[in-house]
Amino acid sequence: MNTKQIVAAVAVLFAAGSALAANDAYVDHSDFTSTRSRAEVRAELDQAYRQGQVAALQNTELVAQPKLASGKSRADVRAELDRAYKSDELARTGGYVEYPQVASIRTREDVRQEALQAARNSRNAEVHAGGN
Repeated sequence: MNTKQIVAAVAVLFAAGSALAANDAYVDHSDFTSTRSRAEVRAELDQAYRQGQVAALQNTELVAQPKLASGKSRADVRAELDRAYKSDELARTGGYVEYPQVASIRTREDVRQEALQAARNSRNAEVHAGGN
């Protein structure tokens, strides 16, 4: 890194630190005393649920899917699958995608030497460009 980049990075760190130090969002509630008991609060919440004032607790991130009933039995589905295999409509691959076998024409040492040469070239380019 050159001097300008270091000075800029340090300035950003100090600015971020002072911005965080100015945040006074924390409120101390340690001296708070409630006027109602836990049981009273629970009873009031239950009453609000019964009257429909509060929506029932539910996970709103997930959408409930309707339960679908099939018109076919398991045996019917298996028989249909067997017919598809026999008529070659469906190949017995154990999966949906067949991946081709790929063989490299280079040896491990060739690849290693290529990576080392690329690293050397990258380093030389940085030195000639003025980097450290």
